Amino acid sequence: MKFHLLIATCLAAFAIPVSADDTELGKTMDSFNDHYKSIRREKDPAKGLISAREAQKLVAASLSMTPALVEEMKDGPAKDNALAMYRQMMGECYVTLCKIEQAYLAKDLDAVAKLYDSLKALKKDGHEKYTDD
Repeated sequence: MKFHLLIATCLAAFAIPVSADDTELGKTMDSFNDHYKSIRREKDPAKGLISAREAQKLVAASLSMTPALVEEMKDGPAKDNALAMYRQMMGECYVTLCKIEQAYLAKDLDAVAKLYDSLKALKKDGHEKYTDD
C-alpha cells in the first residue's frame, strides 16, 4: 500500500509542470496581479493611484526579464523577435498603467474602467503568448 502511494506521489510530481511562479518573472507578475486586481475593484482614487504606481514599478522591472518559454527557445531570430514582442507588450502595459494613473489623478473612474479593460486584454494576450497555462 505504501509503495503504491509512493509511486502515485512520484507520478503526480512529474505530471505537474514547473509553475511560472518559481521564476523571477513569475514572482514579479504575481505581485503585479495583486495591484491589477486592486485597480479593478478600487473606487477610492487615492488608493487606486497607489496600486497603479506599484503595478508600473513591477512592469518596469519585468522588462529586463525573459519569459521561461522564450528562454527555452533556440538562440536566433525567432527568439530575438519573441523577446522584442514581449518587451513591446510590457511597454504597452506600462503606458496603459500611466494612463490609469492619470485617470485616477483626474478622479475619472469611468476612464479607469475603460483603461482596465484594455489592460485586461493585454494581460490575456501576453499570457497566451508567453505562458504555458
